[in-house]
Amino acid sequence: MASRNNWWGRLFFVLSAVAAALYVANIAVGMAAVKLGWKLARLNDVWEFLIVLVAMILFVSGLLMVEGKRPDGPQLH
Repeated sequence: MASRNNWWGRLFFVLSAVAAALYVANIAVGMAAVKLGWKLARLNDVWEFLIVLVAMILFVSGLLMVEGKRPDGPQLH
């Protein structure tokens, strides 16, 4: 069962990386549009915030799933 939960944690890490890559791609498109004068559609500030928020939530969820299912449990110091 622990390996299955680790699989879910890794899936959350991958989805977090995809969301972060989408954010970075949007920023790159925006910079290119400004510098090169392109007329491209891009996400507004609210959608950028939501993408970063989703990326953070997925990353923290992945961390909690992987940490909670370690054989020795979480280490509290």
